[in-house]
Amino acid sequence: MNKLLKYFIYANVIILVLLVGSNIVAYFIAKKTGKAPGYAGVKTEKLYILSEINPSEVGEILTDTELYTFESQTIDKWVFFDFSRRSVVSDVSSFKDSKNWDLAIRRAKIVSNGGTTGRKGKVEISKLATTNFESVKKVPEDAKFLKDVQFKSDPANINFEKWYEYDFISHKLKSRKNVFIIKTNEGNYAKMQILNYYCSKDGKKISSCYTIKYVYQGNGSKAFDKQTENQSVSS
Repeated sequence: MNKLLKYFIYANVIILVLLVGSNIVAYFIAKKTGKAPGYAGVKTEKLYILSEINPSEVGEILTDTELYTFESQTIDKWVFFDFSRRSVVSDVSSFKDSKNWDLAIRRAKIVSNGGTTGRKGKVEISKLATTNFESVKKVPEDAKFLKDVQFKSDPANINFEKWYEYDFISHKLKSRKNVFIIKTNEGNYAKMQILNYYCSKDGKKISSCYTIKYVYQGNGSKAFDKQTENQSVSS
């Protein structure tokens, strides 16, 4: 082998080892201090506590911006969420229950009550390119809605498949924070953003614990704030 080629290979191996080593060191420093090295003033991750499970119909109203935190740690059990009741619900046990739920969550997997998941359900999902929750005042005219399809052994909604980034160093999931539009089972609309996949429980950080931010429009309108709603009515 040419000496120059050998030196080139050795140099690249050394660079690779140094890069991997520095990433490992950075990870353990960040884990211990909660801050990434070399970045002063990095904000610590905000962990929310679990919300109360208390389903109650909101009726034909536009809700305020809501924050809701719930866990979905069991690998073989789905957790069901209903926007019209602003809560995780316990009166739904499987996909065969066609009413009273919009989303089902199991660990990092999210599906919806429509298509192959809930064959009698009417839920459809649109993923927007924006991460600016407040900027979405109404359902965009060009929003593309999808129902669930069968994907290998599980159903899936393609718009939910890449909601997070996976860190191979820390093995953590981080939300991409896209804004999603959910056409609910009642035919209404909600806009939603996944803030975190971790929360605080009994003073400890746990995974498979979602915090979502959402606004639910219960009157069939596509508007997500009062001003836009009033403009739509007047026009």
